[in-house]
Amino acid sequence: MVTIDPGKLNRRVTIQRRVASRDGKGARTQQSWDDVDTVWAEDVPKSSREFFRAAQVKSQMTHMIRIRYRSGVTSKHRLKLGTTVLNILGPPRDLEDAHVLLEIDCMEVES
Repeated sequence: MVTIDPGKLNRRVTIQRRVASRDGKGARTQQSWDDVDTVWAEDVPKSSREFFRAAQVKSQMTHMIRIRYRSGVTSKHRLKLGTTVLNILGPPRDLEDAHVLLEIDCMEVES
């Protein structure tokens, strides 16, 4: 049985969705992100690595974010954890299909 330890949901994350605006002729002009909701979450850093790209050392950090279950969150969304932007890597997992908790694998967006 899936349960939530409310004490671990100690970080605020904002769920965002991509919005494309169009000009008067119907062509896409700009893409931005709108806030959907801000929820309590647990942040579990998963891995980090450094690699060499374009003559610079880059770093990459992955996270597993846990939030209370909510329908509609997909890999087309992204999360903001403070000032850190996280791309969702795959479909969120509804543990045991219990509609209690979602686990979301994410990767930090390079700034």
